[in-house]
Amino acid sequence: MQHAVAGNTDALTATIETLRQLTSSGDYAFYVDIAHFMADLPLEHPTTTRWLDTEDTVRTRWHRLVLDRRTTARRTEPPDDHAAPHQWGLLTSLAETPGAWVAEGPADEGRRRRATTVRELAAEGLCELADDQILQNLRDDHGHRPGWAARILPAGLLVLRYHQLHTAAVTGEPPAAPPVPAGIELTRSELEALRRVATLAPLLPGARAQALADALAQAVPGPTGKHWTIPASVDAIEAAFRLEMPTGAINSRSYHRVRREHRTGHAPLIRLTHDSPDI
Repeated sequence: MQHAVAGNTDALTATIETLRQLTSSGDYAFYVDIAHFMADLPLEHPTTTRWLDTEDTVRTRWHRLVLDRRTTARRTEPPDDHAAPHQWGLLTSLAETPGAWVAEGPADEGRRRRATTVRELAAEGLCELADDQILQNLRDDHGHRPGWAARILPAGLLVLRYHQLHTAAVTGEPPAAPPVPAGIELTRSELEALRRVATLAPLLPGARAQALADALAQAVPGPTGKHWTIPASVDAIEAAFRLEMPTGAINSRSYHRVRREHRTGHAPLIRLTHDSPDI
């Protein structure tokens, strides 16, 4: 959209080509159509997307967004990256440890600005701020409680990656590789099974699945969207798979793959009981 607003044909062409490569499997292929519609360009290949309205109607709506943004930009500021450099810097720091809390100490002159920046990022849904209980648990060796702590959200990783691609398209420099989070790689169907367990497990007597729900909130999609990385324990995933297997939603192949690749303990179902810590 930004390239279409600016009329940057070269960058727009590069972005469309990148989108085409990322959606070559067929997943999210309609993104390529939308990019063409925004710039009011003809589709280069027949589309497989079936829109609820006619293609001309959909094209007009997406292109109207660009025209409206272009009009607004003329009245305010150039349609360039509006995020300040320190915002990208902080978001990059959070992305170095996806799923983990990054704590900042009590505010000084430099930290006050970062505290403001992290609140701005949280307001945009790009990171999550820690509550008082988490901050208490993040005290340093001297007992000092951090002024704030945050962890990046999947939307933040996506925006940061897009910013890297955008910068590379404009400058011609290769984009930096996205951060690879620690965790367990799952397919989309396996991830959906975990989400069902996280929803239903609290209804079981004595079940404690909040840690699994927290891990699901930090799941990060892979480049093609077919696999996700989740920072959950193997015990939690095995326990969830054991619950889902009798329903037919998860087969034994998924269960044994996780055991074979990541197994560290035994009796995973006990992790769902009130006699054990949260999974």
